[in-house]
Amino acid sequence: MMRLLLCSLGGLALWSLLLMEARTRKGHRQGSGTRHDRRGLSLAAKLSRDRVLAVTLGLVGAVMGMVMASPFLSLLLGAGGFVGQRFLKAWMAARRKKRMEQQLPDALGLVGNAMTAGFSLVQALAMVAREVPQPLGTAFETMVSRVNLGVDVTEAMEQLAVEMESEDFETVVMAVAIQRRTGGNLPAILETVAATIRERHRLADKLHSLTAQGRLTAVVVALLPVILLMVMSKMMPEYVAPLFHRPLGRVLLGLAAVLEVVGLVMVHRISQLSY
Repeated sequence: MMRLLLCSLGGLALWSLLLMEARTRKGHRQGSGTRHDRRGLSLAAKLSRDRVLAVTLGLVGAVMGMVMASPFLSLLLGAGGFVGQRFLKAWMAARRKKRMEQQLPDALGLVGNAMTAGFSLVQALAMVAREVPQPLGTAFETMVSRVNLGVDVTEAMEQLAVEMESEDFETVVMAVAIQRRTGGNLPAILETVAATIRERHRLADKLHSLTAQGRLTAVVVALLPVILLMVMSKMMPEYVAPLFHRPLGRVLLGLAAVLEVVGLVMVHRISQLSY
């Protein structure tokens, strides 16, 4: 109990220090109302939230290990919780990117229809920002705000493409930039780009379905050792006890966990086909 209490107090102390750092950064940036200061404040707050989340997850894992009376498990779960925050952020960012790319063809159709009706490009983008739901609508709203502040529309679109990290939107930006330099029917160009993006998505869905069996097999194979270990722990605990109570057994468990993760990563990369 004493170790558990010390671990909890140490984690809360770290959490408090990070919150104080976030408030200190906020105080340093307050008093200036420029756009760059607001962006700096937003970035600092985001970094502070990420650190607090990482420390919190690490603390939860460490406390769970202490409750199970295993210092090795406490260290393993604590490190896993601390590192898991990055994977959680990457997973959420990938979901947001996929959702935005799914909304993009319809948004391009709205832009083309609005320009055909007589709207300018900026006015059409502003209409899409109002009509399209999140997350693409919010991204377009940010882009239109930059244009209203004096940024060129092509440059604002390039900035959004960098933030989205989307090849589909980079294609849109390239088409708009070429049209602004050489001229042409932009609504028709956007319609062609939208059709191309839809075809790419259809191909990606087909590839995803073709590789589903391999990915499912990888998950089943990865779970089999864990399930077998749990079953043997209940049916024949004397055979499994050395893995948890002897140093060599703990090392073997850690090595097995690392190999499981490496295998899953390799299968995931193999199944990620380029198109």
